[in-house]
Amino acid sequence: MIQDSRSRVKAFREILGKLVVPERRIGDDIFMFDDYTVNPLLKKSFKAGYTFGVVVTAGGGTVSVNSVSYRFQAPCLVILLPDQVVQYDVDPDQPAQSKVIVISETFMQELYSMALRMNEIFSTLMVNPIVQLEEGSAKSMGTFVDACVSIVENVGNEQRLNSLKFLILALFYGSLNTLFERQDQSGKARAASLCAEFMKLMREHFREHHSLGFYADRLCITERYLYMTVKSVTGKSASYWIDWYLLSESKNLLDRQELSVQQISDELNFVSQSNFGKFFKRLTGLSPLAYRKQKY
Repeated sequence: MIQDSRSRVKAFREILGKLVVPERRIGDDIFMFDDYTVNPLLKKSFKAGYTFGVVVTAGGGTVSVNSVSYRFQAPCLVILLPDQVVQYDVDPDQPAQSKVIVISETFMQELYSMALRMNEIFSTLMVNPIVQLEEGSAKSMGTFVDACVSIVENVGNEQRLNSLKFLILALFYGSLNTLFERQDQSGKARAASLCAEFMKLMREHFREHHSLGFYADRLCITERYLYMTVKSVTGKSASYWIDWYLLSESKNLLDRQELSVQQISDELNFVSQSNFGKFFKRLTGLSPLAYRKQKY
C-alpha cells in the first residue's frame, strides 16, 4: 500500500510538472496556477497525495469528496486533503474562475508541526471543505494569493519555501482561525481537538486497524466517549468515519483495476475476502466484483 501511494503521488507530480510553468512552482513542493476548472486532471475523480487550496473568485460548482457532494459558490475557499478521493464539477451556467496552490505532504507536515490548532482546522475541513468568504475576507484572500505568486516567481530567492511557509501560517492564524471561534464559544474546543487527534490517527492506521477500540486505546479514552465526541463535532460517529475511509480506499483500488479483490482484501487487512465482501456489500449493496463490473 505504501508503495502504491508513492507511485500515485509520483505520477500526479509528473502531471503537475507538465502543466505548471517553472516560474509557478518550487521544486516538487509547491505548484500554483489559475483557472482550476480547465485542468484536465479534474475530468474524473482522483486521489493526488497533495493538499489543494482553491480560491474561487467567480462562478460555482460542486466538489465530491469521498463520494459526498458539496456545493460551492464564489467567493469561497475550497481545501482538498491529500488522502481524499475528489471530483470537481463546474456549473456550466456560471463556470468557476479560480486560483490554486498545490502543496506537498512534506511541506504540509512542517506546517502541522509549527501551527497551533492545525489539527482542529483539519478536523473541520474533513467535514466541510468549503470556507465561504465575506467581502473583506475575499479581498484578504486575493492579497494572500498575490503574495504567494510573488514569492514563488522570485526564483533567485533561495528562501522561497521558508517565506511561503510563514505566509501560510499567517493565513491560518488570521482568516482561517475565525472558523473555530464558534466552537470555542459553545464549549466544543476540547471535543474538536480530540476529534482532530482521532482523524489524524485514523488517516495513518485505518488500513490496518478497523476497530474503535484501537483508536480509543491510543487516545486513552473509552470507546463510548470517542464515539460520542466525534459525533458531537462531525455529526457522524467515529465508526462511521472508519468505515467511510475504508470504503473510499476500497473503491479507489477497485476502480484502478490493478489488484484482484483478494489482494485488495489483504491490503486493507480484512481477515478474508469473504469478510471484505460482506463489509463492501453492507455499505454499497453490491459485491466488490459487481461494483467493478458496473464501473467498467
